[in-house]
Amino acid sequence: MKTILIRKSFALAAAALAAYGVHAAASTAAVAFRFDDNHTPDDWRAVAEAFKAENVRCSFAVVSGGLSDEQGACLKALSDDGFEIMDHTAAHAVYVAQWLKETDYVAACAGMDRNAAWFGSANASARKVRFEPEIDLGHAKNVRFTGHVTDGALFCDDTTVAAQLTFSKKIWIPSKAALFGVVSTAADGGRKLREFYGETDQTFDLADEEMVLVDQIAIQPA
Repeated sequence: MKTILIRKSFALAAAALAAYGVHAAASTAAVAFRFDDNHTPDDWRAVAEAFKAENVRCSFAVVSGGLSDEQGACLKALSDDGFEIMDHTAAHAVYVAQWLKETDYVAACAGMDRNAAWFGSANASARKVRFEPEIDLGHAKNVRFTGHVTDGALFCDDTTVAAQLTFSKKIWIPSKAALFGVVSTAADGGRKLREFYGETDQTFDLADEEMVLVDQIAIQPA
């Protein structure tokens, strides 16, 4: 299970969530929550109830192909209750806050600086705000390597690094000034890329350059 990264503006029940890998970052006026991977319905409901108690919603990023009927029914109920269910894809690490009441959403948005680095977009009909990520390219767990891209597929001659370029891993490409996710591995070893937050396969070409395999914990809400 990956970590939920939080910048707090609500008094969350930290003790109740500690067992689920919840960590709090520095205090600010924004909130973003994500709970990753497949868990038991009881665990999902426990997390959901903790957020509902604070009148907010979180996102559940799940591997849809591996769900039991019981898990599927639980997620359907959570979706009906306003929680966002996302497939665990290369673009799944989206930071989202959702308000239960429209009045609370409007009040929260009124206090947000939409030109701030952390602000991504707002969806009034869904009462949601999405937050931009902050990438720590100097993080100790990042891995620098040389790679090239052909028709949107990343190739790396270093077999040790290539073995780490698996589904959902994030790659920073300096010449593109963008973060990409690995969505699949082709028979020739190329890793098909999609831009972070995006759902469109890439088609660009790049000669060899230094890239960064970005560790998940080096990506936080901006």
